[in-house]
Amino acid sequence: MTSPTWLPAAHPALCNVRIADLPVVQTPQPTVTANPIVAAIAIAPVQGWAGTSVSISGVNWTPGATVYVSPGAPNAGPTGDVYAQGRRGPGWAFWRQFCLPGEDRWLALSQVIVVAHTQDYQRSANATFALSAPRRRLRSGRANTSTTAT
Repeated sequence: MTSPTWLPAAHPALCNVRIADLPVVQTPQPTVTANPIVAAIAIAPVQGWAGTSVSISGVNWTPGATVYVSPGAPNAGPTGDVYAQGRRGPGWAFWRQFCLPGEDRWLALSQVIVVAHTQDYQRSANATFALSAPRRRLRSGRANTSTTAT
């Protein structure tokens, strides 16, 4: 019976190699990404109309980076308009506030996407703001039904 060719007995030269003589193979270290933590924002309130003051809070933003807040239409991305901005301090969180604009391009939508981003968009996050027009209030006036007899 013959030995299979993959066994060391079939290759006597392999049997005489010491472990210390084998080359050391280094396993490459995983590459650390530049932004391993995802930035996020929350807005309050989440619905309103033109002139609504919207508070934006965010976490996981790079300390010292400037954060810009821009509105955008759904599926269109942010516009070049910046409605608020601020430089991050030593922490990873931020807080900003802006008024929802009363321009027709925004009020014609059912929702606006609020986008917070760094200038180079290395970090960005968004939240949806629903547009709900205020209800018209009817004045409750009483009709004068009194009559005077003469």
